[in-house]
Amino acid sequence: MNYFKKGIITMIAALGASALFSISAFAADTGYVTTEVLNVRSAATTNSSVVTQVSMGSAVSIIGYTPGWYEINYNGKSAFVSEDYVRVGGADVSRNGGDRSKGQRVVDIARQYIGTPYRYGGMSPAGFDCSGLVKYCYSQMGINLNRTAASQTGNGYAVSKSELVPGDIVFFVTGGGGISHSGIYVGDGMMIHSPKPGRSVEMVTINSGYYANTYSCARRIF
Repeated sequence: MNYFKKGIITMIAALGASALFSISAFAADTGYVTTEVLNVRSAATTNSSVVTQVSMGSAVSIIGYTPGWYEINYNGKSAFVSEDYVRVGGADVSRNGGDRSKGQRVVDIARQYIGTPYRYGGMSPAGFDCSGLVKYCYSQMGINLNRTAASQTGNGYAVSKSELVPGDIVFFVTGGGGISHSGIYVGDGMMIHSPKPGRSVEMVTINSGYYANTYSCARRIF
């Protein structure tokens, strides 16, 4: 839990429930959106109306905290965003650090399907192609990625190979053209992917051999 949120929760505990409605007088910070599209709501509930939407990487001015929600300043008025999709702190930390807990959950989902056969066009546990596996695992986290490996390079934001954390999507040029393969980075130089017909979902290294030679780029979603 970041220091901003710890301080707010401590303040709530000290001042009582009424503090929830006056926190904005005591703290302010900047948060960065970590999902592709985030709803900005009129109240701290999913049943409230959507005021607007903000895209990944957008900065929001946080003026308060209610458990599960950040209160933000939207055009001079109070609005609310889910804390699950906002990272508080400097832009470099937010965009380069990633949300490791969510990324690890994607990896944990992918691990369940090691041994699942490759199926061209497959996007379900009955069988996956490479981008189908990536898309499916992220869909279990509520994220709708593009369908093909090439188009998935348009999701999230770029990170260098040296900055990879679990859950990042790694891309490869395995043919004569552009991006043609994707996988989910596990950590320690490994990825989970669905390789090709006749093979099954597996975990392999990207730091040596074929996938080191064909590595192209990576994208971070969280």
